Amino acid sequence: MICLFRIPYFFALIVLGIVIGGCATYQETEAYKLYSGPIRSSTEISILQLYDASKAVIDGMSVSHSDYTEVHLSPGVHNITWTSVHGMSVLVEASGFALKHSEQNPILLKGRIYRLRSARTTGHEYTIYNWIEDLATGEVIAGTAKP
Repeated sequence: MICLFRIPYFFALIVLGIVIGGCATYQETEAYKLYSGPIRSSTEISILQLYDASKAVIDGMSVSHSDYTEVHLSPGVHNITWTSVHGMSVLVEASGFALKHSEQNPILLKGRIYRLRSARTTGHEYTIYNWIEDLATGEVIAGTAKP
């Protein structure tokens, strides 16, 4: 026998699920244009995805991953300094976090997408690796990838 008292609660749960599901947000790519002049097509610029970097300074301009997911640049040599943050056991790092700062001067080619990457080893003798990867080729163009 169906209890009529529970039916409104069942429908309320369904409506609540729909409302919560509707509030979920999709993070679109937010790009920071770091060149002068009008907007250019992706085949004319270099795209640098912040990916594993919490923040970066590119040619003296600070960009935070919380504000932008990628930076659009003129092709050529760029000074890129970035920081990656890794959660750690408090038994390894008292703060619970480990930071790695890197500075590179890669040559970025037009029409290419690059990604700031970071990975770490585990344990008390951990090592953090930061590198810049060309997404088209998978090649490390600057820094050292985790073996």
